[in-house]
Amino acid sequence: MTVSRRTILLTVPAALAAVPALPKPAAAGDQVLLDAYARWQDLDRQSGVLDEECQRLCWPAHEAAEALFGFPRDAETQVRYMAWLDARHASDGYHQVYDAFNATLDEWHATLDTIAATPATTPRGALVKAELLQLEVRDGDSDHAGRLIDSLVVDLQRLAGGAS
Repeated sequence: MTVSRRTILLTVPAALAAVPALPKPAAAGDQVLLDAYARWQDLDRQSGVLDEECQRLCWPAHEAAEALFGFPRDAETQVRYMAWLDARHASDGYHQVYDAFNATLDEWHATLDTIAATPATTPRGALVKAELLQLEVRDGDSDHAGRLIDSLVVDLQRLAGGAS
């Protein structure tokens, strides 16, 4: 029987969660994973809020610009369109929100890189990576899935005593 990657990634978190009485992480590596995962969750919420604010500020300006400049536009009109839109965004706070969104997104990616690079030393630490992989499958790949999978497999092999 062939099992798809999706099926495996969706069932690993449940299987790890079913391990009875997971010990509290004593190893520094697992604490780094848990702290990074908590920070990633905060950043994920923040980026959602900032993205909604960007959309709220962006679309009325784009609709107004479309009404003023029409579509399609020649190259000269496109330059005027972009200058008008940039001035509008400078006055409505869009640039500040967009910059905050990009900074949050950069930290979000860096946090995922930290999680992928940090070895899990207990099943609880491996569960952090498995939960993120589950989100990757559910919500769409953020280009971190490959590193998370590779890292999780190495962690699970180590936790299983080197079995492959």
